Amino acid sequence: MKRIYIAVWLLALLGVAPWRAYGQDMAELGSISLRDESLQSCLQAAAAKNGWVYATDVTALNCNGKGISYVDDINAFANLKKASFFRNKVVEAQLSDLPMLEHLNLANNQLKSIEISDAGRLEELYLFNNSLSDFDATGLKSLKKLRINQNKLESIKLENLEVLEKVYLFDNQLPDLDLSTNLPKLSFVDARSNPMPDEVYDYLDSLEGITIPHDGNAEDWE
Repeated sequence: MKRIYIAVWLLALLGVAPWRAYGQDMAELGSISLRDESLQSCLQAAAAKNGWVYATDVTALNCNGKGISYVDDINAFANLKKASFFRNKVVEAQLSDLPMLEHLNLANNQLKSIEISDAGRLEELYLFNNSLSDFDATGLKSLKKLRINQNKLESIKLENLEVLEKVYLFDNQLPDLDLSTNLPKLSFVDARSNPMPDEVYDYLDSLEGITIPHDGNAEDWE
């Protein structure tokens, strides 16, 4: 019993939640039932191919074009580094507690809302060709590349993203774009085909060190 207490104390000291280490993460994959049957099938196929046994073994999921509607259950896989759900049927996504996630692809879905938290290592995020009307990247401190073009964006919050390099925003409904708050590495923003007034485009053109292709005022590209 003392050994268990000592182990739990050490895990807490290292910042690892003991209930995760001894509970959900140690569950055998065969005992995990996911809400979406198509996601379950994709997980089973990946587990068989890679020899995964436990939830902690799941480090990458490629489930493109599988007819998946619900992906929130990937929150069970704390070691997940790369997840791709390109060309599925996801409408909403609530993703949290994915501390190892570096790459996420939810492009070509039907997304109307997405929330990502506790993904401090996320470097690449692909959300293009969805139906998002707003997006807040706050907290994604490691984000380097964001592709959120071809949505219905009317607002986007890009602040204090110190390693962000490239952002793709073309084909949206943005009336404004603020790039003034702590974006020291930003070098490329594609802002084409957004209904922003000339004043905004003049502001974007005045920013030094950032390449911003655009079509000018909305009247110029309608």
